[in-house]
Amino acid sequence: MSTNYHRYLKIYGPALLLLIGIPTRTEEIVIENLTPHQLHAATYSTSGKRTEAGMRTVPPSGMTTIPQPASSFFSTATFVLMGATSPEDVADKTDLKPYAYSIVSSGITSKNQKNIVLQELGNGIGATAKDRTDTITLLNTTDDTIHVALYYDDGQTAYRWGQPQSLAPQGKTSLQRPERKCLQEQLGVCTKYYDRNLYFSRSSNDLKKVMHHKQAPYVNAGGLKGTGFVVYDLNGSLKGALELTWKAQKTGKTIAKILKPDVSKVKEKYDALDYPGKTTTATVRTNSSLSDQEASFRIKRTAEYVRPACKALFKKMYNKELPDNIPTPTIALCVSGGGCRAMFVLAGLLAAAEEANFMPFLSYIATLSGSTWALGSWLYYGKSAREHLTYLCKQFTSSIWSDFDILHVQEAVLRKQAYGQPDSIIDIYGALLGNKLFKSYAPHKNPNELFWGMSLPKVDAAAVPFPLYTAVTPRNFSDLVPTGNPFDYYHWLTFDPYEVSITNKSIPSWSFGRFFSDGTSVANIPPCSVGYLMGMCGAAMSINTRDVGSIVLKSIQPKYADSFINLISKNNTLSLLMQQRGSPAKVPNFLADGVMTIVDAGVDLIFPFPPLLKRERTVDIIISIDGSAGIKLAPGLRGFRDYLTKNNIDFPEFDLSTIGRTPHTVLWDKKKIDSPMLIHIPLINHLGYEKNWDPETSLWSNTLNFMYSEANAKKLSGLSEYMFNEARATIEKAIGEWLQEHADHTVAIPPVTTS
Repeated sequence: MSTNYHRYLKIYGPALLLLIGIPTRTEEIVIENLTPHQLHAATYSTSGKRTEAGMRTVPPSGMTTIPQPASSFFSTATFVLMGATSPEDVADKTDLKPYAYSIVSSGITSKNQKNIVLQELGNGIGATAKDRTDTITLLNTTDDTIHVALYYDDGQTAYRWGQPQSLAPQGKTSLQRPERKCLQEQLGVCTKYYDRNLYFSRSSNDLKKVMHHKQAPYVNAGGLKGTGFVVYDLNGSLKGALELTWKAQKTGKTIAKILKPDVSKVKEKYDALDYPGKTTTATVRTNSSLSDQEASFRIKRTAEYVRPACKALFKKMYNKELPDNIPTPTIALCVSGGGCRAMFVLAGLLAAAEEANFMPFLSYIATLSGSTWALGSWLYYGKSAREHLTYLCKQFTSSIWSDFDILHVQEAVLRKQAYGQPDSIIDIYGALLGNKLFKSYAPHKNPNELFWGMSLPKVDAAAVPFPLYTAVTPRNFSDLVPTGNPFDYYHWLTFDPYEVSITNKSIPSWSFGRFFSDGTSVANIPPCSVGYLMGMCGAAMSINTRDVGSIVLKSIQPKYADSFINLISKNNTLSLLMQQRGSPAKVPNFLADGVMTIVDAGVDLIFPFPPLLKRERTVDIIISIDGSAGIKLAPGLRGFRDYLTKNNIDFPEFDLSTIGRTPHTVLWDKKKIDSPMLIHIPLINHLGYEKNWDPETSLWSNTLNFMYSEANAKKLSGLSEYMFNEARATIEKAIGEWLQEHADHTVAIPPVTTS
C-alpha cells in the first residue's frame, strides 16, 4: 500500500500541485535603462504592494532581468513594473500612474519574454514595452532652432517622456513614441488614455519635466495621427501640424480652399481626355443574360484553357481520354473580404496558382472588399502574379496616408463637383487607395486617370480568369427602412470589365456614375477611376449600427442575429437610427431618380457567392478562400448556407463547427449532380509552415491592420501559397471526380445513320 502511494505521488504529484494552484511561471522580464542614471526597479500588485520578486538595480544605459510575477496554472493576474532613481522609491506604492507598465501573467499562456524600457517621465521614471514604441519624425520648417519633447498629457498636467531634443533650422529628427497608457478604467477595461503630445518651444527651459497642459505649443502625436509631424512659424508663433495637413498647406491653400477652388479647370482637363465611352450614350440592359463580351469570353476561355486543362487532368487520373460529350466545368475562385489581410491572401494564392499552372482551370475570380484590391491591381499591373505580389509587399510598408500627391486627392473630389456628381469621404479614400495600388503603373502616373472600363488586354484575350468585383446597396437605394423581408436587406452589385449589374439590370462599365433618365444616360461623363471602385468595394467604414450588430452576432452568437434584425425592423425609430451611415459612396442611380448608396458587400456576406450563383453563369465548382476575421467560426459559410436556403439551391449539409478549422473541405452531393461543388480553404495556421504563428490571433495580421512590414507581408502571403499547394491535390482530385461522375451520367448519343 505504501509503495503504491509513493509511486502514484511521484507520477501524479506535479499535476496535482498545478491544479491546486502552485505557481508555475518562471519567465524573466528584461529591463533596459535609457537614462544616464542608476535606476531601481520592482514589480507590484495593482494595489501597490511590492511582489516577492524584490528589487533590481539597473546601471546607467544598462540592462538587467527580474522574474515575472507568478500566477497559478488556472489563474490570470495583472501586475505592474516601476522604476525609480532611489531604492526608497520602490517600496510599496499607491500612485502607479502614469509611471507603471502593466503585465498580465497567466499560468496557461505560452512563454513570452518581456522587454521593458525605463525612461525619465515627469519627475519620476516611466516604464513601457520596447516593442510597443514606434518612430515618428518631426520637421522644423522655421529659421530658428527649436526644442521638442514628447509628453503624456491627462488634459491638466503633462509629464515629459525622456529629455528634450534640439532641432536645427529647416532640420528633421526622429523620436521614439512610447506606447499609450491608460488613464481611467472601469471593470478592468480602459475607458480613457493619456494623450501623447509633442510639445515644442524656442527655449528648452519651457519644456519642463512636469507642466500644465498647453503651457507650450504642441501637436497631438497619438498613433492615429500618423508618424510625420511638422513645426512651422505663423506670425511669429510656433504651430504644429500633421504631415498630411502640412502637405496640403504647402500647395499655398488652406484645406478649406483646396476643397472649393474653381472647378472649371478640372472640367476642362477631363473634357479633353480620351476615356472609354466618351462619345457613346449608355442604355440600361434589362435582362439577366450574360453580356455579349462575357459570353464570348467564356467560349474562348473554355476552348483554349479550361477544356485542355481538364482533358490533361482526366488523362492523368484515369489514364484515358475525356469523352467529347462530357461537359467542361465552370470553376470559380471565390475570395472573402478582410482588408489588407485578404489582399495578401489572394495575391499569394495567385502567385502559387500561376506557378503551379493551375490558373487555366479557372473561369472566374470573384472578390469582395480587400480581395478586390489584389485582383484589380494584378490585372492592371499586367505582369506576373509573383511580380505583383512583390510589388504589394513593398507598397504597404507605409500607410495609405503617406507618399501621396495632395493635388491628386483634391482632383478626385473636384472632378465629382465639376460634373455635378455626389461626393463623399470615399472619393478621398479611393484616391489614396488608388495612389497606393496604381501610382507606379505607367503611363497613368495620376491614378485618377486610370478609368474603370478601360480595356484589359489579358481579359479581352481570355488569358486570365474573368474578374468579378462586388458591393451592395440597400434595397430601396437609400438609408431608409427597406420594404419587405428585413433579412433580405441588400441588393448585390457586380462590377466586371464590361458591365455593372444589379439583379437583372446592367449598364456598360464606363457609364457607371452617369445620370440616367428612362434607361438612357443623359450626359457623357468620364468613368469613375479604378481607385474609386476599389475604395467603394472595400469601404468597411460605411457600415451602420445595424450591420455591426448583425455581423458581430453572426460571428459569436448566430442564434441571436435573427432576433436582433427582427427587433429593429419592427421599431421605425430604432430602425432609422441604426441604419444611418457615416459617409458611404453615393452615385447617380441608373435604375431610378436620386442617388444610390453603395457599401462594402461584407456587411451582408463575407464571400461574394451571389454573382457566382447567378443561374446564367452556371458555375459548377466554387473554391472558397477565407481570409476574413473569425475564420474558425466560419461566419462566411453560415451566410452562404442561409443564402442557399433563401434561394432554394440544393446543397449538402455541412458542420460549421469544424469546417473553419479544417485545412480544406470538399462538399458535393453526387446524387444531385447538377448542384454546385464547394471546396473550402480557410486561412488557418499550418504546422508545416510555421508552428508558433496563428494569423487569426496575431495582432499584426488582423483584418484592421492596413500597414505591414515587408517581412510580415511575405509571411502572410507565403501562408496563402502554402495552403493552396497543400490543397492542390485535393482540388484536382475533386475536379477529376466531377468529370468522372458526369461521364457516368452522360448517355452517349448514337450517330445518325441514313439508309
